Amino acid sequence: MVYCSKCGTVLEDNSDFCYKCGSPVKKENQSGGVFKTSLKQNFSYGNLNIENIEKDYLIDERYLVEKKIGQGGFGAVYKVDDKNLGQKKALKVLPNVIINDRESMDFL
Repeated sequence: MVYCSKCGTVLEDNSDFCYKCGSPVKKENQSGGVFKTSLKQNFSYGNLNIENIEKDYLIDERYLVEKKIGQGGFGAVYKVDDKNLGQKKALKVLPNVIINDRESMDFL
């Protein structure tokens, strides 16, 4: 049985994140940090320009954009407020051309 180290919720053995608080689940044999790449596909944001997301734009009904931190070949990074956890985070937004390119995704 696996428990969330942040909130104590009982989780499935193969869980990567706590379904209640969103914290990454650290496995006993896992080494290194707790940062992971998590991809969500099939969003329909319309004509959202990922290079210029405006302040106070709400992404995925969870992340409130504060400001753009930087941009590179694989997308743009924004400082966001995670409304579910009440934490400041960095969120990388990838363009569709990268998401749909299997070779690029393997590189990430």
